Amino acid sequence: MSMETEFKKNEYVLVTGANGFLGEFLLKNSLQSQSQTKLKYLGVVRKEWQGLLLESEEVCYRYIDSIDERTNWDEIFSSVAVRAVIHMAAKVHGGECLASRDQKKIEKFKQKTLPEYLQVNVQATEHLAKAALRHGVKQFIFISSIKVAGEGSEGQTTILKEEDTAVPAEGDVYGQSKLLAEEALYRLSQSKMKILILRPTLIYGPKAKANFLSLLRALDTKLPLPLAAFAEVRRSFLYVGNIVDFLEHALIRVGVERWPNFSRYYINDGKDLSWQELLSALGATSTLFYVPPWLLKLMLRCIGRETMYWRFANSLCASNEKIEKEWNWRPAFDSRQAMKISRDDYLKSKNTIGLCKRCFDLFFALVALALVALPMILVCLLVKVTDPGGPVIHWSKRVGRNNRYFNMPKIRTMKVHTPQLPTHIMNQQGAKNYLTPIGGILRKLSIDEIPQLWSVLVGDMSFVGPRPALYNQLDLIQFRQKNGIAKLRPGITGWAQINGRDEISNEKKVELDYYYLQKRSFIFDLKIILLTGIRVLLQKGVAH
Repeated sequence: MSMETEFKKNEYVLVTGANGFLGEFLLKNSLQSQSQTKLKYLGVVRKEWQGLLLESEEVCYRYIDSIDERTNWDEIFSSVAVRAVIHMAAKVHGGECLASRDQKKIEKFKQKTLPEYLQVNVQATEHLAKAALRHGVKQFIFISSIKVAGEGSEGQTTILKEEDTAVPAEGDVYGQSKLLAEEALYRLSQSKMKILILRPTLIYGPKAKANFLSLLRALDTKLPLPLAAFAEVRRSFLYVGNIVDFLEHALIRVGVERWPNFSRYYINDGKDLSWQELLSALGATSTLFYVPPWLLKLMLRCIGRETMYWRFANSLCASNEKIEKEWNWRPAFDSRQAMKISRDDYLKSKNTIGLCKRCFDLFFALVALALVALPMILVCLLVKVTDPGGPVIHWSKRVGRNNRYFNMPKIRTMKVHTPQLPTHIMNQQGAKNYLTPIGGILRKLSIDEIPQLWSVLVGDMSFVGPRPALYNQLDLIQFRQKNGIAKLRPGITGWAQINGRDEISNEKKVELDYYYLQKRSFIFDLKIILLTGIRVLLQKGVAH
């Protein structure tokens, strides 16, 4: 069947979340493809990306304020002919409270977070689907998640299948919102628009973010991993090239008349891996050593990351049988081949300067952690005693290298429910009113920054680099992107930190960050670290 039978030359596939990991790979794959049956894509992204994305005959963009139930889709659908929609955009980060077994804590968490997830992941999805239906879109693909079926099981391996009832984890509002979005789309399934829902497992590949990137960085340290207790645990993974191959297979090679009115499928590489098999596939030399599960859980709980325990301890596998049979499709890449591609890309992206810097970071982060471990326990006890209403460690959502989000730990110096705002805005609103009893002194001496040694150890940060922006500092993020600063790993300290810190504008920060980008060297980093120590002792440039 020729492409012309299905897609006319002026028809597009609209893609939301086009600047995300999967969306970016899909559109870049289209640009690089030599196939004569190429699709044309219309990416929809937020306005702060305007002017930063390359357009071509096959790929163009529309820019919006946000994706919610108020988005003006009619204007976008009226501007071009859209044949199909791939809806990837979603709110993902921070949507789980899996560590707690306290029902009251879970309910409180859900009351606080669920409304935003419902707005972005459910209401916005339904709003988009109804607009697509009004404008005659024939195919609607929704990227859901394996999390609609929970977090897996500890101690046994269960293979998820489509006919099984999906039940998200009780504390996972992300998984719950994705399942509600699926149900909202099901209510539209008797329309003329064909609806396909995909439930991918963990997606990995070149330029991968989040958990997979953290794993590659951990393997890069060559340190043994404390996962020997979970030798029987198995997980399903999905190479980004495989899901992109399926999307193009479904849109190009499968006629719309062969699409079911409504269908949903799990999708993965077709092979589940144990932790040891995963390390082997990645060509890692790291070994696994035994830590009692209760001790590992306790250690992760102490740093506010107990959720990671369930990632290690629970098997989470899904069957590919139904999607392969009903769509006459097989994964284009086997898992070992795909893991090697991902690992090689990660290694290729590292340069000599970066390697020396990373070795320095690793060595001194380990030394520093050993030196401050006991004093930090005392500080943590003081924080808990003086303000028992919240956690000792606060995890702040930050923008890291290449605009990837990560969670940065700090000792909590602000009261619970303090808004996450840039320092200069907090100062205008009276930041001192939000400080805990010992928060002021911790910030003055920069003691609250010490847990960031963890971020250095796992590779999210370096000792020296531009300070990581808050996820909502859109102007600063955009300035850094335009000036090439986004490619740097953020630092605990930096050139801007010792030349004004909280007292300078974003424009000045970017100017100083750009100077560091041009002049960076090992000697320059040492100079910045030395000057930082002097500034901390003098308490210079700290607004509160």
